[in-house]
Amino acid sequence: MSKHWSAEHNPNYQSRKLSGWIIRYDPTPDGKVNADGSTSYSLNFPALALTDIVADPEKQAVKIAAILECHEEVVAALGGLLRANDDVQTVLCDGPEVPGFDPSALGKAQQRVTEAENVARAALAKAGAA
Repeated sequence: MSKHWSAEHNPNYQSRKLSGWIIRYDPTPDGKVNADGSTSYSLNFPALALTDIVADPEKQAVKIAAILECHEEVVAALGGLLRANDDVQTVLCDGPEVPGFDPSALGKAQQRVTEAENVARAALAKAGAA
């Protein structure tokens, strides 16, 4: 999978006040395959230019790009955690009163929370380690 966000040194963004490091965004890094089999590529563009005030602009640009790249993964993981937590709440609030209630439902819902927490932790660690 290609990346949407990247850091690069670009001399066009190097001046008295700019470090030359930019964060570039490419909405379709692998291109878009059209119905006729051809591939279209969109314009990619600099989304952020780092000033020379930033300490170690190269390191910070790489870190920012990596965090932006895994943003969707983090949001999806946190959404999964919220849904799993809702499952536990539903079982606790409504479950036992439903005819044919499966007593193991709470354990299964809690297991989904644990799994979702692990996914969320991994995504957050990936973003933080960037």
